[in-house]
Amino acid sequence: MWVAQMRVWHSDSYVTEKTRLIDAGMACLYLNTFEDRGKTHLSRVALIYGPDSEKLIRTIQTDPRLKVEDIVGRQVFFTMPISNVFHPLLMDRSVFFLKPVTAEKGIEHWTVGAYRKLDLKRLYNKINALKPQAGAEWVSLKKERLDLFAQNSFQRLSPKQRWAFETACAHGYYTYPRKTDLQQLARRLKVPTSTLRIHLRKAEAKLMPALGQALY
Repeated sequence: MWVAQMRVWHSDSYVTEKTRLIDAGMACLYLNTFEDRGKTHLSRVALIYGPDSEKLIRTIQTDPRLKVEDIVGRQVFFTMPISNVFHPLLMDRSVFFLKPVTAEKGIEHWTVGAYRKLDLKRLYNKINALKPQAGAEWVSLKKERLDLFAQNSFQRLSPKQRWAFETACAHGYYTYPRKTDLQQLARRLKVPTSTLRIHLRKAEAKLMPALGQALY
């Protein structure tokens, strides 16, 4: 899979524009599309974060162009006309978002995937063809193995790595505060501490990247 990270900006953004003057950011997910009175609308959820989170939430609530459906903690569920959404105008079946789009200081951060490198370059050129109303900068473009689901990474553990990790979890090695330390766990399992440490580190090395990829 080819993966691109880009910094993207565009004028007249319903959502991103709000982060230009407010010290807060948001991570947005698309939920679905629906028809209402002959027009297509888009459902989204935004996770708001940062020092001025409450101010940003209030700004979204009072925007007449958006319809806020619900607020759960710092998650704002809202709808908007799809004709005014920047992303669907550019995306097609060849490219797709791999992570939520985040917005900070008026800039969006995209992580986009494609089966061919050429398709990501084509998307990049489509955005920059809209200048000065929109533009993009490469952060990275590379081919990589994706582990979007932690379960997929867990399947790649060796039997000894899985045994060590499952046992460590069961006995509270990863709780805070820890219910057992590495030496106690090794004695319980009747294996050398160094062996257990190696198994756990190799398991963590396979699992943590998947967790990191899942974060916005």
